[in-house]
Amino acid sequence: MTDGPYRIEETPKHLAVREAIANCLVNADYFQRWSVVIERYPDRIVLSNPGTIVPGKKQMLRGGISEPRNRNLFKMFNLIGIGEHAGSGVPDIFDIWKNEGLKEP
Repeated sequence: MTDGPYRIEETPKHLAVREAIANCLVNADYFQRWSVVIERYPDRIVLSNPGTIVPGKKQMLRGGISEPRNRNLFKMFNLIGIGEHAGSGVPDIFDIWKNEGLKEP
């Protein structure tokens, strides 16, 4: 959420969902036949995008390495304060979910 040009931080869950959406968009393979899909249900949000995980699932869960498929989109998001911690987004999402007592995403 923003107040003029400044982003107002919400709950940790909001931050995790924002990071997940940013990761979904930045890492999508837009040359595939299908597109990014975001489905909202009463108890969950499901994000999917075309393509594979560039660094691999194990490395993605460990964090520390950022290999965004769409570097220009990644840079744009960084400029507006979204996804600013390159390589730490997925581990942060898992940590937030654990700290909130929720099932692993």
